[in-house]
Amino acid sequence: MEKKRLVLAMVFGVFVLAACATTGVEVLPGDIEKGIAVEKPIWNLGDTWTYKIVRVKSGEKNEFVQKRIVKEIVEEKGGKKYYVVSTAQGKINSYYDAANLNLKYVKDANGEVIGRYIPELPMFNWPLKVGKQWGARYSWESPLAGPDDPPWVDVRVKVVGQEPIFVMGKEIMTFKLLHHRYNPRGLLVCELIQWYSPELKNIVKWTDKRQFINYYETGELINFSLAR
Repeated sequence: MEKKRLVLAMVFGVFVLAACATTGVEVLPGDIEKGIAVEKPIWNLGDTWTYKIVRVKSGEKNEFVQKRIVKEIVEEKGGKKYYVVSTAQGKINSYYDAANLNLKYVKDANGEVIGRYIPELPMFNWPLKVGKQWGARYSWESPLAGPDDPPWVDVRVKVVGQEPIFVMGKEIMTFKLLHHRYNPRGLLVCELIQWYSPELKNIVKWTDKRQFINYYETGELINFSLAR
């Protein structure tokens, strides 16, 4: 059990949370600027993004390369479709809602559910536009949850601007997303900044700072291959 928990943390660095009643995604009022509105991309089988990730936890530094591959598209009862993205050489398979690219649940190589977001992890709210912001309360239901994990987390996300960044030796235009996550006491537990590229159809860079656990992570795209 502890080994599975460590593997999951190595792949995603996610909060492992207990189940709790949650609310859906709410688009919050804000000053949305005139300009480009980016619609949800379509992922295809074989789309691949490879990242270099540097993770520092309690002073211990770990660097590794992670490849994320769209290996299948599945349809569940009721017609709900998910992109299945494989990582860790197929040991971890993440199910992203095809309607919005938000993460729903994670399975191991044997098809066992090892984590489920309720309702979903609200990373995106399409179309993306500078100034748009949204929020939701979610929980992480998992047999790997520990006794000290918070029952739920409130997340607030804002598209703070368009920003050119350098990845893979070239300049790419991105939308910068600022995520703040709060525990039940209203304390900030995570500040996640992501840079999304419409051209490459995914996040190309991020920084992730966790409060209280002395955790910091950076990720950057180092290679990609789009099937179409």
